[in-house]
Amino acid sequence: MKKTVLCFAVLLLLAFPLTSCSVNIPTDYEFEYGTEGITSIEIYHFPDGVIDIDTEIHTPVAVPDESRHADILKDIEDMRFTTFQALVPIPFDPPYGFEGYVVRINYEDDSYEEISNGVQKFRQWRLGEWKSGSKFLDCDEEAWNDMIQKYLPVEKPLPAPQE
Repeated sequence: MKKTVLCFAVLLLLAFPLTSCSVNIPTDYEFEYGTEGITSIEIYHFPDGVIDIDTEIHTPVAVPDESRHADILKDIEDMRFTTFQALVPIPFDPPYGFEGYVVRINYEDDSYEEISNGVQKFRQWRLGEWKSGSKFLDCDEEAWNDMIQKYLPVEKPLPAPQE
């Protein structure tokens, strides 16, 4: 009987890392570096996904005027986000790449924050070195895209041909 219980316990311990349990907890969005000292806000679009934004390679699809910054920040704060919390260890990391629309907030000290409907990444110069990190955040993709659409340039229709 003791051997059976011991074997069962060992089997559970071996199977434990192969299972996972997680929950998405509602959370408010908090800007990692606040809303002061923003030099620009850029919107990127990656339909096929990308791990990181390289500003020397990637071109934003929109750079809203400074007069629109407060509206964008408020819209992001008003989005309903959830954060990923593991209740049981998971044998893999959640994806930290970007797919779809990404908002990049640039600060005076060259810090930045990148936000999408799945990931928040940030980088800041602190105490003589770059500090960076990322968080898994999720929100409704349709709501995120609708919010972003308000800040994309509107294509002007061609004039109708005259007869």
